[in-house]
Amino acid sequence: MTTNKDAQNKKDKAAKRKASAASKETRRERKAEKLAKREAAQKEKAESGKPIHLCSLATVEVRKGNDGFHVSVSGSQGSRRFTIAPDQTTQILRDLETAILVIRSQG
Repeated sequence: MTTNKDAQNKKDKAAKRKASAASKETRRERKAEKLAKREAAQKEKAESGKPIHLCSLATVEVRKGNDGFHVSVSGSQGSRRFTIAPDQTTQILRDLETAILVIRSQG
């Protein structure tokens, strides 16, 4: 009797593993499809001239457009928006890095 139950448990476990593997594969496929669709939409936005969303934090959002990087900073005192021209990107990033270090040392 116990051998029948053991054999049945092994079959059940094998079936569960197969089902799990199949569902993982379908999730991977759906994820790949969504990623491809998202990339196509971003490429279409870039071609139309709209800024492309790069990253978003609690207070900062950065988008890349044809005319540079569009930065939106929001805080308790309101929000500010500015555009960084492509030729000024390196200098502004250096300035931001320095500002972050100063702010951290004061906190």
